[in-house]
Amino acid sequence: EKMEGIGGSIGETVYENFISNAMTTKGQLDQQDMMFLANIQTKLGLSSEQGEKMMLDVQKKILVDEANAVMGGEPSAADVKAYREKCNSMGLELGEDLELSKSYLTRMFEIEVVPGLMNGEITVESAELLTEIQESLGLTPEECEELFEGILDKRASAVLTNIKGELLRGRD
Repeated sequence: EKMEGIGGSIGETVYENFISNAMTTKGQLDQQDMMFLANIQTKLGLSSEQGEKMMLDVQKKILVDEANAVMGGEPSAADVKAYREKCNSMGLELGEDLELSKSYLTRMFEIEVVPGLMNGEITVESAELLTEIQESLGLTPEECEELFEGILDKRASAVLTNIKGELLRGRD
């Protein structure tokens, strides 16, 4: 019984390490990886539910670590978008599945939206882009509206400050 427990523990570690390495190097598991995992799963005597749960747990851990890496430095809108789309393609919700905090999600929203506002990519006519970002981050329309208003207020304040500065210097 003890040997079985040790064997299971080692097997689970091998299973988890394989998933972790494949996700780190390739970003996602391909068909060949899935076949290899099914083979390991059979040899370890794991049910498909156990194997799926282990795979999901490892994927979540890796994606949370990736979120911390992306948001840890000076993230660009492209970095945030790529991360958000990667999670979406895997069918994972950032708030619900990965348990990223609301402040993390609102920061991601701001990082992705501000450059779009500044370069004209986000306009009244392109509201579907905002809706895509909002849904993808798992934020409510009301939360996004509040965030968007805050972004617009900050931008307007910054512009007015610049105009005042120019006027005080005697420039038109």
